Amino acid sequence: MDTQRLERLDVCESLERLLRAMLSGVLDDDEAISITTSGDGHSIVFVVTVKPNRYGRVETGRIVGKQGQTIGSLRRILHITAVKYQYRAVLELYDGRPMGRIGG
Repeated sequence: MDTQRLERLDVCESLERLLRAMLSGVLDDDEAISITTSGDGHSIVFVVTVKPNRYGRVETGRIVGKQGQTIGSLRRILHITAVKYQYRAVLELYDGRPMGRIGG
């Protein structure tokens, strides 16, 4: 495996751990969070899917926050950390509806 690919995997894993830690502070159930990554070059797209809770409700509203403030903050922190590694990170939230940018 070449060093550039290895570096990308390390950065991707580090950013995903950071994102998972931040999301676990917002949601009660860590198991409800699913994160997939994609992208190429120095861009990484994180797609967060929140599974329904025990009552069948998907709690994306807790991640979005009032007027998108929570997801906006998550995106800023992720972006700032990615820039440190000379990468670009994008955070998308998927709630089971057609893909699109949710919040902020």
